[in-house]
Amino acid sequence: MGRILTSLFDPSSPPRYAELLVATMAHIPSPTVKGITPEQLAEFCMDSGYSCQLESAGSFLAPPGYNVRVTDWERASRLWCGEGPRVGLQQEIA
Repeated sequence: MGRILTSLFDPSSPPRYAELLVATMAHIPSPTVKGITPEQLAEFCMDSGYSCQLESAGSFLAPPGYNVRVTDWERASRLWCGEGPRVGLQQEIA
């Protein structure tokens, strides 16, 4: 699965979603809400290798609940930071 950035069109939705995200997944860093133009969004996605998921005004987007112990994003983030198991890597002892 690729990296997906979710864009919310209703100005009240991003702060609400950020609050829900922190409330249901307290072990993640606090998200930052930032408004950008559609052109900036398209450029960012193209430059960063993200796909963009557009949520229309009035839709209710809910973050993963406690039934997801570790999201794919969290797992990838931990591995990127050098935390967690690394499959297939072995150290040679001289």
